[in-house]
Amino acid sequence: MTPTTASPCTCWNRQTERNGNTGMGLEERRQTIKAQRQQLIEELEAVYMAAFERIGQLEMGEGAVARLTQLMLRSREAAITPLHEEIEKPVITSPGQP
Repeated sequence: MTPTTASPCTCWNRQTERNGNTGMGLEERRQTIKAQRQQLIEELEAVYMAAFERIGQLEMGEGAVARLTQLMLRSREAAITPLHEEIEKPVITSPGQP
């Protein structure tokens, strides 16, 4: 499977954020970042699915397949869980300026 090209990253640095030169509002930035995280999760899921399918087609011993599968599951979990946690994290806002 050939990796697909992801859409351009909509990133900014803290200095830009402090100066307010982002060109988009805070909620719009949050939604953009959330969408990018969700897209990355989908792309990672596709990569891991293709890898699992390839393993199933290889002529390896049962023990080797089990070890490789376990490593891949651990890798998948480590890659995707932090992204899910950030998406599900509650947004804490500060009170407006008087």
